[in-house]
Amino acid sequence: MNRIPVMIRQAFKFGLVGVLNTAVDWLVYFALTHGLAYFGANLTFAKGISYTVGVLNSFFWNKTWTFRSSAATRSTLLPFFITNLVGLAINTGLMQVCLHTLRLPEIVSLIVATLGTLAWNFTLSKLVVFKT
Repeated sequence: MNRIPVMIRQAFKFGLVGVLNTAVDWLVYFALTHGLAYFGANLTFAKGISYTVGVLNSFFWNKTWTFRSSAATRSTLLPFFITNLVGLAINTGLMQVCLHTLRLPEIVSLIVATLGTLAWNFTLSKLVVFKT
């Protein structure tokens, strides 16, 4: 009998998957920019690839482990990508507002942007993308 509410367990797992995604993103990015000369001069293109690999990693682990969704991949992958693209816009928008409008320190702005995006992505993933 597990006493921790399902939503708390899912939020914790979602956070762990986020840490894993960051590691995957960075590893792919550095492999492309420092391991393969072709991408070395095009950092933005390499970042786009590494971010996409991170999102795919996130999709797999959140679908199978965090939310244990049995929904078909074809019905969840596009909503997941859209949720993450909007999350990226929220992240950069919050960063911009915190830094330039509120004039908060960079680290505070980064934390606010990250927490805002985390809340958005978790809520949409739970209630829309992987709803049961």
